Amino acid sequence: MFWWPAVSLRTRFSLCLAVSAAIVLLQLSGFFEPLELLSYDARTLFRFVWETPRTSDDQILVVAIDDRSIRATEGWPWPPDRYAELVEALRRTGAAVIALDVIVERSSPGLVKAIERAGNVVLSEAIDSEGRPVRSPEELRAVAAGIGHIHVAVDRDGVTRALPLEFEGLNALAL
Repeated sequence: MFWWPAVSLRTRFSLCLAVSAAIVLLQLSGFFEPLELLSYDARTLFRFVWETPRTSDDQILVVAIDDRSIRATEGWPWPPDRYAELVEALRRTGAAVIALDVIVERSSPGLVKAIERAGNVVLSEAIDSEGRPVRSPEELRAVAAGIGHIHVAVDRDGVTRALPLEFEGLNALAL
């Protein structure tokens, strides 16, 4: 039957129970987490290498604030009126939604007016390293069409693999 035919059923059961308990304790202690994360990374990499790429949606336009655009302007962070110009330009092009994936820390009458006139601006909110909310000023929040969080979940190894769909009562900005 098995390699241990002379062992009683009670001993077999006890051995299986002890091994199961040891595995559960190792799992709860995080012993298997590095292997699990490595496995997840490998599966994700293989999926992107072997899957046929999806076509992009030409109705979505990402306007990135990158190093080049920061160098071409007055540096970072941008003053509120720079955001007002951006919102106004996107409104004039007929953008259905304008989602600002940055925390606009300062306000100005021009920015309040641009967000209110557009009527479709969604602002971002985050949590700092001490757990305190980082928000745009209240006068901007009052005229925004919505607010979404940009909090990311960082795993123990420092890699971000997930974005919570809901955090502290707010939907993710991507939603």
